[in-house]
Amino acid sequence: MTKMNVDLHYHGPASFHPIWLYRQGYAGKNILKEITDSCMKNDIDICTIVSRSSSKKVERGTADDRFWYLLKESRQLPEEYLPIQIGDNLLSVRRGEKTIYILNAQSVFVEHNGRMVESIIVGTNRQNNGQGMKELLRDTWFRDNLINIAEHPFSIDHCGLGYMGLEKFIDYYDAIEGHNSQFILPRFLGKIRKIGDYTRAVNERARAYAESRNKPWVATSDGHIIEEVGISHIEVEGISILSEESLLRDMKIAIRENRFTNICRYPKITNWLSWTLKFELQETLDRCGIKTNKSR
Repeated sequence: MTKMNVDLHYHGPASFHPIWLYRQGYAGKNILKEITDSCMKNDIDICTIVSRSSSKKVERGTADDRFWYLLKESRQLPEEYLPIQIGDNLLSVRRGEKTIYILNAQSVFVEHNGRMVESIIVGTNRQNNGQGMKELLRDTWFRDNLINIAEHPFSIDHCGLGYMGLEKFIDYYDAIEGHNSQFILPRFLGKIRKIGDYTRAVNERARAYAESRNKPWVATSDGHIIEEVGISHIEVEGISILSEESLLRDMKIAIRENRFTNICRYPKITNWLSWTLKFELQETLDRCGIKTNKSR
C-alpha cells in the first residue's frame, strides 16, 4: 500500500473518433502511449478513462468505448512499454521503473424529473443510459467494486443534478465533484445565462454544499486534452493494487472516509479554448444537420 495520485474524471482526447483525433493533433498516434507518457510527466498513478455515449449504452468495440480502445492499442505499444490487463476494467502500463494504471469509468446519462443528468461511475462503462437515478445509485452504492460521484452537480446546463436532486440522493453518492478543472470562467460571469454554468462559482457552490452535508468532495481534471491528465486530482494513501477488486475497494473506502487530499488547479485558458471551441462548433453543425466527415 502506498500513496497514489488519482484523476477520477478524465477523457483523454475530446473524442476517440477519427475526426476528433485529427482535429486535436492526435491522428496516427498511439493514444495509450500518449496518455501513459502524460501521466508519467504529471506524476499521476491512476487515471480513470471516462466513456460516454448518446446511445442507450456504450457499445463495445466502438470509439465510444474508450477503455476497449486503449486495450486494443496496448498491443501496439513500443517495446519499452509493458502493458498488463489486471482485470476487466483495469490496465497497467509499465515503462522503466514507473507503472501507470488505467481504470475504466463512465459518465452515465440518467433520467431524473424529466431531464437527463450525468453521474460518474468508476469501475465500469457497462451501465445503461436512461435508467432512473434511484436504480443506478442503489445498484452502485452497495457494490465494493464501483464508485459513484455526483458529476458537476450545480452546472444545470451541463446535465448537473442540481440542489434538489442532491438533497434526495446525497446518501447514495460516495463523493461530490467539488472541483472540476474545466469550469474555468471567471466568477463575475456567473449571472449570465448558459455561460454562468461553466464558471468557477459552480465549483465553489459544489464544495460548499458538500462541506455543509459533511460529504467528501473530489478534485478532477475532466480533461479533454491528453496533456492535462491530473491537472486536478486527489492524493490517496492505503491503496492496494493486488487486483482490480482491491484497488476499487480500497479507493472507495478511502473516499467515503475522506482519507485523501484534493489538488485543485485550472488549465491555461488557451488550452481550454482549443478544445471547447472545436467541440461547440461540431455540436452546432450536428444540431443544424450539417454533415461532416466525422466517422464512427
